[in-house]
Amino acid sequence: MNILRGTGSSGLSGMPPVRDNLFIRPLIKTTRDELLAYLREKDLSYMTDSSNLEKKHLRNRMRLELIPSLLTYQPRLIEHLNDLAFLCREENRFMEQEARKCLQDMVSNSSEGTFDLPLAVVTGLPSPLKYRVIREAIKRAKGNLRRVHFRHIRAITDLVENRKPQAGINLPDHVVVKKIYDRLRFSRAEEPEAVDFSYAITGAGIIPIREINMSIACEEVPRQRFTGRSQSDRECFLDLEALRWPLKVRNFRAGDKFMPLGLNGFKKLKDLFIEQRIPSGDRKRIPILESNGDIAWVCGIRIDHRYRVRGNTRRILRCNIE
Repeated sequence: MNILRGTGSSGLSGMPPVRDNLFIRPLIKTTRDELLAYLREKDLSYMTDSSNLEKKHLRNRMRLELIPSLLTYQPRLIEHLNDLAFLCREENRFMEQEARKCLQDMVSNSSEGTFDLPLAVVTGLPSPLKYRVIREAIKRAKGNLRRVHFRHIRAITDLVENRKPQAGINLPDHVVVKKIYDRLRFSRAEEPEAVDFSYAITGAGIIPIREINMSIACEEVPRQRFTGRSQSDRECFLDLEALRWPLKVRNFRAGDKFMPLGLNGFKKLKDLFIEQRIPSGDRKRIPILESNGDIAWVCGIRIDHRYRVRGNTRRILRCNIE
């Protein structure tokens, strides 16, 4: 039945005699003829389920029509099918164990319902193991493999091999697989699209940005506290005399451009995000500090060259995002 539906070695394994050390099928390898002969020998009565004779069910048509026909070609068919199931079951068990170990070593950025796999490692896996790892990854994200077919796994391998730096596919039960530059991300559902935000900053203080659950703090600092560079990407120092109040903190807009520190010319923010390998879905969650219509700081990434602290800068504004 699984061959007709489309299957791999797991489907060819059939029902195991023992599953999870709990479910036991002691007669799974016993043929109908053997069972009836035993009942006659022991003079035991039995009942026949009449629904087993109804040919409207595929399983019954196979038992009553297909198997008897195949037995005329190969009388030992049942024995051979049992041997095939046993070999597939053993190989399947081994491959699943290897895939689970491989997946465990690969997973990064794991959170509830979401995790990443390094694209280079997935690409380098032998094809049989690659399919298994992807299958296990889907199972981890989805919780089961119901309604998951080989075409889904194949679509993910095509995604891996695609030259596009960012792409994605949807799987059953709201599972999303995304290629994000050097990562392959599995998640239970799409993250909600970021909402546009814009807040005025009229002076020193802390401004909460509710839409991204962050805040930006601004304060004037003495020249002697400036060491020449920020202590982290989340902090920047700007020439306060070049800035114009009120400042504004907002998110990315199409067409945004600025003059990155060290560059004597403008660059589109979209190009900067691509260079920094920032996923397209995350770009609107990055705060942007603006002064008089100019972008002064792409928060956490780079300041604008025009607002850098120079040797003759007298007043300095320290900005920090948390």
